[in-house]
Amino acid sequence: MAEEVEFVSDEDVPYFKKCGFRPTDDTPVSGSTLFGFHTPKRRGALAEAAMSAIHNKTPIHHTQSTQPNDRRKTLKSNKKSKGAEKVVASSNIEKENPATGTQDENKRSSYSLRHRRKAVLLKVYKKGTKGNSNQLEDAHEEFFEQQSSKCITSDHTLSKLNMPRMDQQKLLSHLNQVSSSHPKERFELYHKLQGLFDKWIFHLRNGFNILLYGLGSKRVLLDQFRSSKLSSSVQVVVNGFFPSLTIKNVLNILTEEVLMYDGSFKSVTDQCDYIKQNLCSDKCSEEIFLVIHNIDGSMLRSKKTQTILSLLAEVDTLHIIASIDHINAPLIWNHTQLSRFNWSWFDVTSFEPYREETSYENSLLVQHTGALALSSLVHVFRSLTPNARGIFILIAQHQLDEKDNSSYIGLSFNSCYSKCREQFLVNSDSTLKAQLIEFRDHKLITSKKGADGVEYLYIPVDPATLKQFVEDQQNNNL
Repeated sequence: MAEEVEFVSDEDVPYFKKCGFRPTDDTPVSGSTLFGFHTPKRRGALAEAAMSAIHNKTPIHHTQSTQPNDRRKTLKSNKKSKGAEKVVASSNIEKENPATGTQDENKRSSYSLRHRRKAVLLKVYKKGTKGNSNQLEDAHEEFFEQQSSKCITSDHTLSKLNMPRMDQQKLLSHLNQVSSSHPKERFELYHKLQGLFDKWIFHLRNGFNILLYGLGSKRVLLDQFRSSKLSSSVQVVVNGFFPSLTIKNVLNILTEEVLMYDGSFKSVTDQCDYIKQNLCSDKCSEEIFLVIHNIDGSMLRSKKTQTILSLLAEVDTLHIIASIDHINAPLIWNHTQLSRFNWSWFDVTSFEPYREETSYENSLLVQHTGALALSSLVHVFRSLTPNARGIFILIAQHQLDEKDNSSYIGLSFNSCYSKCREQFLVNSDSTLKAQLIEFRDHKLITSKKGADGVEYLYIPVDPATLKQFVEDQQNNNL
């Protein structure tokens, strides 16, 4: 069926009309004839003017005509010159009779119209591309202007809201009253996880360290594992979620509580080497289990801290059982540290709430009372050396003596050094500076320079809480 269809161009339509053909079912008809707009057009002068404007030639006036027998010859010459850009001059055009003059004029007018349309389209295309480039340049300029300008943000914060805030103890009491969801399923899941205890012991005995991951708190599960399987061994528990914990505290526990050594070290690297030498010696045959809650805590994420822990994990008699909760926690270890840790991963999803892990987080919706500050201060104070405790008590007593002085900004470094020398707490100013750095790491003190350029030390705790803390420490020493 497709082979029987015959298409003709718009140029051949006037010729068929002139020859007397009428569109029937079997006659080839152009699509523009059936579906185009049949509006009357003035052919002749306008077409010749357009042709002369494009080709810079004068309009062609046909005064001569050709014989009827030359009709086919004229059609063939016009078809051959259909795709050419040059227009045949009037001197080279064969003479036409009045009957065929109109036909040739229509062909030439259509030819000139096509060139005119091409010229207009080319002009519009160039104009459009130029406009797009200008718009693109404007968009680039607007982008850099927005980036260079300051971002205006709102100054409305939660601290400015006039809403009542509850203290930490009241918040904990309300949280304890909230009923837990799915208690039966969580209880069954907890007992299922307890069945992994023997497998963990097997992995620890074969040189692996245990790393627990999954949704939910793992503190209760690890405590149950310690009490049931490690009760006869030496255990060191580290709360990695504590905000002021440092690797120095962990190493001090191992040297002072486990190895019973009270000496000092130049750096944590030297202290780590001392621990490895003593644990690898033949004198120490007892196994030590280091349980770290949240080894990915904010205070243990540094590369230096993880390197020290990985070096300790290489000791055969020291076993590490740790937990992680951050989704990107494995990214804190490189290949060297992973090879030292030699982790055995276990999924212990428990869906338990993170109550203990989030109890030290600051919230604008919770009013921080002196009781919470006192408990945190006591917890950090216990991890300090005896000389460090004496230095902190000295600064605290001086601050309490000046509590009525509104212009008091802190104890100067020189005064602190003189008082510490009198009580034989330090032997040089470098020792005092090193101890103050540890206080700043634990967020126990703050320091700032006064107008005279001297450094002043201040404990950021309210006087009532600080007074209660000093009295408790004096009563404990008695």
